[in-house]
Amino acid sequence: MKNILSSTALAAALLLGGHGFASAQSTQSSQMRGTASPMSEEQLKNTLRERGYTEIEDIRRDGQMFRISQARRYGETVDNLRVDVSTGQVRNEDRLSEDQVNNMLEERGYYDVENVERDGFTYTADAKQRVRLRVDGQSGSISRERTREDD
Repeated sequence: MKNILSSTALAAALLLGGHGFASAQSTQSSQMRGTASPMSEEQLKNTLRERGYTEIEDIRRDGQMFRISQARRYGETVDNLRVDVSTGQVRNEDRLSEDQVNNMLEERGYYDVENVERDGFTYTADAKQRVRLRVDGQSGSISRERTREDD
């Protein structure tokens, strides 16, 4: 059981850590050049996919923003996204809903997710792997994972 939890924790860290490392590299490269280059539509789509967006429709450039008429994020439709052309940061991103947190955790390999509860901008949830998770409601990053005590 401990091996399964360790593997899950490692996989989550690698999944989340890889995105953070890539973002840091991209930001650092832009800072070294002195200016940030605009992303291509394909780079934008890849960045948004890493943050749980799919079915990204109608991308238009408007100055320093991309405008996206509609997309889905962890199973729910989101409309009228404004995204920074240089960083890929969604400027009007809503906090994840409980259903989105549940969908995100299942996509990341957790199963039988239950007791999803919001406390401010953070969610907690239990998973069948007998872990208690803390999830950032804005970014979706898992900030803490610990083994639950036996019931």
